[in-house]
Amino acid sequence: MVGLVTSYPYEQASSANCYLDSSGIAFNDVFVEKVSTGFRLAYGGAQEYFDVTPDLAAYGKALGGGFAVGAVTGPAEIMKVADPGESKGSELVRITGTFSASAIGCAAGLAVLNQIKEPGFYDSLNRRGADFRKALQEVFNRHAVPAVVGGIASFWEIHFTTALPSGYGEFCRANWETAQRFDRELLIRGIFVLTGLRRSLCTAHRDQDLEYALAAVDDVCRSGDW
Repeated sequence: MVGLVTSYPYEQASSANCYLDSSGIAFNDVFVEKVSTGFRLAYGGAQEYFDVTPDLAAYGKALGGGFAVGAVTGPAEIMKVADPGESKGSELVRITGTFSASAIGCAAGLAVLNQIKEPGFYDSLNRRGADFRKALQEVFNRHAVPAVVGGIASFWEIHFTTALPSGYGEFCRANWETAQRFDRELLIRGIFVLTGLRRSLCTAHRDQDLEYALAAVDDVCRSGDW
């Protein structure tokens, strides 16, 4: 995921990514949870956040707090094809991996799940994300910088355009040269951001960290012609 197109109607995006194969089985590639949305938006991932149940969901290293672990999940009638106790011969889908059943990865996964299921975990994290996005937009508005801040939950992103993108085409038409120059200026001030807009807060970020980041953005806005 290179960025979040948060104003794009989810139902439209979902239906555009659904199709039927010759057997009448529905496939939907919207919810490949992975690192970006699995456990980031909610305990149940993007499918819980948007209240949609996919056929399959895949989770990456976010499941283990960064450790080498992953999971493919789905209803029993689909997952049984990978279970040697349920399927045989040509009907069996064999799944193997270097880190399959890794004791360290599984232990890390259990520790992470126990932490993030605590009451109020996501409410607090998502509230801080909303506050940070609002504060960022206020900085840009104060300096009349043509940028809009988007994102949902704990995600945040800066689009150098006049309005939030409503689709991937508008997303691509933003001023990427300015965005890259802005990111370099932030780096000079000690703020490293992942290029491509996919940015988010986590519980390790302290209030003083966010205040430092906002001060750096403010300084960059005052330093040049944007």
